[in-house]
Amino acid sequence: MRMEDVPYVRGMEFRADSGSIGSSETGVSLRPVGLKIVVFLIVLEGLLRLFIASAHTGSVGLPQIILAISGIGQLLIAWGLWRLRRWGWGLATKWFFLTGLVHFSGLLRGDLSNLIGLLLSGFIVGYLCLKGVREKFRVLEFQTA
Repeated sequence: MRMEDVPYVRGMEFRADSGSIGSSETGVSLRPVGLKIVVFLIVLEGLLRLFIASAHTGSVGLPQIILAISGIGQLLIAWGLWRLRRWGWGLATKWFFLTGLVHFSGLLRGDLSNLIGLLLSGFIVGYLCLKGVREKFRVLEFQTA
């Protein structure tokens, strides 16, 4: 019996026998193309946040610190998603749901520049909540706190 055939047990984390999480025994990638796109977008945004935070000349203020921390956080989320970790899925869905709310509130204030962020956040959360994607992360059903 292979580990993939065993139902998820709370507290256990799936690891492939070879130590490689990115491919199956047949050499077929376990990551859907959509997940690769999502991870690419998250890495791109995280690096952009770090670049903007470091490009500011002068004294370091709270906005630069927030940008740097959020950029590092997004890179951490991308790593968790790439490694198919449950915590990566959980952090990503929470993070992008909250950023979607922030962008939506910006739209309500009349700032149309938030539309792209809202659409991107909605796409990421919607994609990660698809049944096939949740199964990759061993999130078989939504849990309430």
